[in-house]
Amino acid sequence: MTHYIERLHAAVRRTRTAALVGLDPRFDQLPPNVIAAAKQRATSERAIQAAAFEEFCRRIIDIVAPLVPAVKPQAAFFEELGPDGCVALANVMRHARRAGLIVICDAKRGDIGSTAEAYARGYLAGADPHAAAWAADALTVNPY
Repeated sequence: MTHYIERLHAAVRRTRTAALVGLDPRFDQLPPNVIAAAKQRATSERAIQAAAFEEFCRRIIDIVAPLVPAVKPQAAFFEELGPDGCVALANVMRHARRAGLIVICDAKRGDIGSTAEAYARGYLAGADPHAAAWAADALTVNPY
């Protein structure tokens, strides 16, 4: 099993850049065709936004996958939409992993003891994207 840092270094070498792409979707800034498609698939406002976020981020991932080693989805924009947003975030992260990208979940988690361990178990998948619910390679933290 390769460790995160080894996979990150390999991805940086492969793409010849250390740049990553942040995935910070904002509904009012999405292309109209993405919103229209989401309205065809969902009915509630939150579900529509989640579907639009997922579609937009998937499109970005498909474009940038050969160019950068990693993407960094901002969990807050998805989590604020409740369960629909959380499902969309998980789908975006798995799509990025399938595209060969390192996924750094921008979730600013910061805690101690059992709570920090629970965040790690839930988010950090390591080399196997199916080893954790969220399939992230890394997670931003906010130490206090």
